[in-house]
Amino acid sequence: MNIEMLIPVSLFFIFTALYFGALSVDVVGGTGPRQILSLLLLFVLYGALWFGLHKVIGGASSGFIIAVLIPTVLTLLALPLLARGAFMALGMRIQRHQSPAH
Repeated sequence: MNIEMLIPVSLFFIFTALYFGALSVDVVGGTGPRQILSLLLLFVLYGALWFGLHKVIGGASSGFIIAVLIPTVLTLLALPLLARGAFMALGMRIQRHQSPAH
């Protein structure tokens, strides 16, 4: 594992916690072990997408910002889609939690 992977890996855990905790989404269906497997699958998908973007974008340039930060930002923007795909792959859904009006 490169030192370049430390930035996206650390941001993955922060933004995943924010996505599932602060944005009031519910995981519908599945048991605890299946949800943990979905989170691991999400981590693998996140890493694969980041690595692919890093190879494509980073191969075109040698700057740190372009080679590391731009693939990280693009992958973080795709995190909700990756999460839906990972949870759907194991038979669960992610839904927005309907909050009552005040």
